[in-house]
Amino acid sequence: MNIFFYTSKLYETGCTLRNLVEEQFPAGHIVTISTVSEFSSTHLGQAIRNDDLIIMAIETTSELDELLTLRFLFDDVRLVILLARFEEEALAKAHLLRPRYLSVGDCDPNQICAVIHKMLNISPSNAPLSP
Repeated sequence: MNIFFYTSKLYETGCTLRNLVEEQFPAGHIVTISTVSEFSSTHLGQAIRNDDLIIMAIETTSELDELLTLRFLFDDVRLVILLARFEEEALAKAHLLRPRYLSVGDCDPNQICAVIHKMLNISPSNAPLSP
């Protein structure tokens, strides 16, 4: 099982969440992605499996539009999405990706990590920390 984490290097909340995920989940099982085009690379497209988890912290509508063109990659994968701000159109588009969890706006990254722990059936107190 791998965790694929997508966020732009410029999205502060996404980077904060990514750092927290890297601290709380097993090292070596987290693949960080900073551009949408990395998802479409042959290597990454073949690496995504059904038991994986993809976390997307999406700041802009254009990022979301690009990710929607690749939604076939996310069909059978657990997906967590964080949208930067509430916009009805963006929210509707995000639902097209069929996420298991969707958060909008400023949120507590610890709350999202708690959701991830539950999805992966890992107790936060038993989660191995990265060195």
